[in-house]
Amino acid sequence: MEVMVNESAFTRVDSLMILPSEGLFVHLHKIRNFLRRMRCMFSRETPARDRCINLFIFWIFQLQLFYQIGYNGIYMWNAMRNHDSDPTSMCMATVVMNWILQSIISVFYLRSWQRNSRLKQFLYLLYNSQNFAGCKEKIKVLNRVLFGMFVLIVVINLHVIGYRLMVIYVLTPTQFDLHFQAIFYYKPLCIIAHFVAMYNITLWIVVLALFVLCTKAAHIEFEHFNNRVRNIGKHGSKPINQDLLELVQVHRKLAKAVRCLDSLFEKYAFIMLATNIPTTIFSILLIGSSANYTLNGLAVALPSFAVCIIQLMGLTATPASLYKATCMSKEYLFSNEAVWQPYRQETYQIATYLLSHLGQSDLGVSIWGFAVVTKPLILTTLSAMVTLLALLLELKRKN
Repeated sequence: MEVMVNESAFTRVDSLMILPSEGLFVHLHKIRNFLRRMRCMFSRETPARDRCINLFIFWIFQLQLFYQIGYNGIYMWNAMRNHDSDPTSMCMATVVMNWILQSIISVFYLRSWQRNSRLKQFLYLLYNSQNFAGCKEKIKVLNRVLFGMFVLIVVINLHVIGYRLMVIYVLTPTQFDLHFQAIFYYKPLCIIAHFVAMYNITLWIVVLALFVLCTKAAHIEFEHFNNRVRNIGKHGSKPINQDLLELVQVHRKLAKAVRCLDSLFEKYAFIMLATNIPTTIFSILLIGSSANYTLNGLAVALPSFAVCIIQLMGLTATPASLYKATCMSKEYLFSNEAVWQPYRQETYQIATYLLSHLGQSDLGVSIWGFAVVTKPLILTTLSAMVTLLALLLELKRKN
């Protein structure tokens, strides 16, 4: 029996359809409230006055961050041209620029997702497949993702504040620290740049959490589907043929939801992975860039490296687990003896038809359509990262 959901049953709030007590909607409702407090709501359902204020704040902050990137880029260019650069300051400038760039890209994607309807479409398709039966069973998994988001926000913001206080009162400033303090000519005004960066990095974490939440929800729903495939004919509550026909319809809707998820996040995942690799490499170089291992470099490099690993895991491990779940469906159906023994022609035909649906090898989150994120792709990414790091270390040794 096909699960039917009336779209009018959803309460439309901003750019999402909210069911306050239904699976993934609970977590997205909390994220929406957090974004509202951050003045980062841009959907057409947002009141015009609030939307204008939010857009004004958005462009002021993003233009200021573009200025920071240009300011740091000029510093790096002048330092290399005059042969006046120390490795710690150059690596710090590169790492900071990469994080600012990632935060800007993430915020622009967040604004785009709110203004179009693809996120809403994905939520509707995923809910319509199984009424979030899997998410209700494993609600604690989604709770941990949301909890991790808030913990990461608090830790990173405390680190930024703590590092700035240490530079002022404890540590000896590096060339980059002194340069950054003069970003608005008067040193006390550099607090503005830190505040804007903290705001954008907070939103960067929210976007990453949104990606992980949606991908994890799809993974959980596919695991629930796989359990149904594995248990066909074992409880005897329904005829096997009816179970198989229901699963054909459920898989069709799940596949449609996953393809919608892929179209929503494929470019975002590609850009974030492409910028994560150099950020990770320069964070590692920053750890070893100073012979004396100055606290300045370590205070930036160690947290940056940790966040790079967290981001890499979020961008690759979660989509890879989703892809594995989509591939396991076919194996579970093959291994279910109740479907194949004894031989029944009608059951065999329906099961073969279901197998043809399950044989979609490209079902998952891709990197801009080039390749679906799988475990081998994760190893390839790590291998490329290590190779590039070895090349940079060799060039540094020769110089």
